[in-house]
Amino acid sequence: MISDMRKDVEKLLDMIDKIVIVEGHIPTDPTTWEIHISNGLVRVDAEKMISPLDFCKKYLKTFHMPAPAFKDDWIPFVRALHERAEIVTSKEESEAVYISNQILEEIRRLPKTDDQADASTGRALLQHKGFYCLHNKKVSEIVEAMRYHITPSDLSQAMTALGYKKEGTDAFRCNSKLTRFWWFYPEIIDINEAPVTSEEEICEGGI
Repeated sequence: MISDMRKDVEKLLDMIDKIVIVEGHIPTDPTTWEIHISNGLVRVDAEKMISPLDFCKKYLKTFHMPAPAFKDDWIPFVRALHERAEIVTSKEESEAVYISNQILEEIRRLPKTDDQADASTGRALLQHKGFYCLHNKKVSEIVEAMRYHITPSDLSQAMTALGYKKEGTDAFRCNSKLTRFWWFYPEIIDINEAPVTSEEEICEGGI
């Protein structure tokens, strides 16, 4: 691997103290390579590691001098970095994950029903085939009311990846009309419905 690189690139590789690849919480989140070089840090989006351009720009900004002129040794250089890399999950939520969690909290506040008339207006979650189903237009209304900028497709993919809902927004006939719904898992919606122990019960239990 090292033999495929020129001396100045090998020297740069020797200067690198640590490489951390930071992954997101869901597949659509960005992945970032954090390359610790001497007393500096160069961050590059994983998708841009296919060529040296973004790395060289970030290197110049950080160290006020150009990186080696990579030629055919860029891919061997990246492979050498990957062999030394620590892969971690980001401690920060991405925007898509944050929005998904906020929208989910609003959905949990909705009443539940087995009445298709209520469900067809989006006023309630319909208990249907082992899921809680919410009218597609109600989800859009919640997103708009909370002033989030995310497409229904991106939100659906994020919530699916987080395990909140079934993939897609399958339609079925509700109140005599074919309607598209978001299918949420009951254990996700009912998470806040565990019985709360009162102070009196705690005292009587001697806790």
